[in-house]
Amino acid sequence: MTEPTDIEDKLARPSVNFNSPRQVLADPALSTAEKTEVLDTLEQDARQLSEAASEGMGGGERSRLHEVLLAKETLEPQPGPWARLAAWLARQFGAPPGPR
Repeated sequence: MTEPTDIEDKLARPSVNFNSPRQVLADPALSTAEKTEVLDTLEQDARQLSEAASEGMGGGERSRLHEVLLAKETLEPQPGPWARLAAWLARQFGAPPGPR
């Protein structure tokens, strides 16, 4: 059996390899897709931790859900001004009529 590569290990065990979501963003070895995958895993872990804490089963760890969500936002492409205008118009006046 071969040893996992550094990137494979980061993808498989992000909570062991990263102390914070910011470290994920700063890792030059990971592509944007890989960073998204790592942050998705960290988000799932943080949601499970929050759920366990709300049920009285938490181990005292602080949830990093907010940090993870902020990190994920930085990876998502932001819409340009025309897309923002179109979205605003759709909210104000409804969707334009479709093809007939």
